[in-house]
Amino acid sequence: MGGGPDCTGWNAARAVGLAPVLLLALAVAPRAELPPELADPSIDRARLAIRVVPLSEPELAGRWFGIVQGAATAAAAFQVDVVAGDDKALARHDLNRQVALRNKLMRNFMEVVRAWEQKGGDAGTVAKYRAYRNAVLIGGTRFTDLRTTGSRILLWLASPDGGGRLAVKAGIILLQLAVVVLIATACGGVLRHMLSRVTRNFLVVALRSAILVGGTLIVLSLAGLDVAPIYALLGGSSIIAALAFQESLSNIAAGMMIMLVRPFDEGDQVEISGTRGRAKSVGIVATVVMTPDNRTVLIPNRKVWGGAIVNISAAPVRRLDLDFCFPSGEAGEKVRAAATDCLSRNPKVLDQPVATVRLVAAQGGVGLQVRPWIRTQDFAELEAQLQEQLVAAFTAVGLSPPASIPDE
Repeated sequence: MGGGPDCTGWNAARAVGLAPVLLLALAVAPRAELPPELADPSIDRARLAIRVVPLSEPELAGRWFGIVQGAATAAAAFQVDVVAGDDKALARHDLNRQVALRNKLMRNFMEVVRAWEQKGGDAGTVAKYRAYRNAVLIGGTRFTDLRTTGSRILLWLASPDGGGRLAVKAGIILLQLAVVVLIATACGGVLRHMLSRVTRNFLVVALRSAILVGGTLIVLSLAGLDVAPIYALLGGSSIIAALAFQESLSNIAAGMMIMLVRPFDEGDQVEISGTRGRAKSVGIVATVVMTPDNRTVLIPNRKVWGGAIVNISAAPVRRLDLDFCFPSGEAGEKVRAAATDCLSRNPKVLDQPVATVRLVAAQGGVGLQVRPWIRTQDFAELEAQLQEQLVAAFTAVGLSPPASIPDE
């Protein structure tokens, strides 16, 4: 190809040669001056918190340290006047004013220290600043008399930066918590109308709990509280809980599968793990079944989902099976005609599907199988009623009372 100069190698060499020059220029370049507003004692705390976000100057923390030292020194001088001065009332008034100013400046100072610490500030210096803050605030209360403390509390309650600010923040927190509760309640109400009865009870509780816990953490975070330790605690405790409650977690997982598949609903007649009765509810860890004799049976969800589930009342129509046994000499068309006539006179026996009445061989005689179709809601009532009516019909035509064994 052409014999042009190798510009790539020349540019690389030039960049290597310029590197020391660039480093020297950065070293001797004047550092940007801090805005004077950041060291102004009258600056608002919210504005200061925003302005220090992009900064990492340790000099700013040092300047504010000097500011709070001056304010604390002035407060100590007023404290001496209260203890040893002649005009204690005036000195007490001046002390309270100066303490309020000192506390305001201290809050600004800690805002600067916190921002510097988050950007990798010296840990030893940060600890020194915080120790100074604690010593000043705690030590100032050792030499305060009861009247000064009372007037200081009243002044703090009336101050916009003290009691007023706290009242506003508390009102905002309560309002936000009320909104969280309303949202959780509204979501629960929507789910109650959208889902089946057995599903909604479980999901409504789970959703409301999740919204309340998550919403409370968000509100605390908006209020300025550090919720990171709470998240860490929840994460660690969840691992411990998972190991300690493995069977309970398997019940919860099985309960979730029951909610998704919905093999039965609340009020259905079911047979689960050998227990037959009415499904009352599906909880987080167990399913409640009411037996016909009004006993309450709690079955773990893992056994419910891991075994056979028989939903007796899922279909709107059921077949009732009744079996009778007659001596060989009495059975015949007369028996079948009596059974058919008895079924036709009962209004709750359905015409479609057609009932089946047939004679079969049985041990020691002849068996009669009666298979009428009825509505599921009438099953419990007609099971005993039809048996009595059939026995009466057989007796009315001169047959001996049969041996009957209802087949459920």
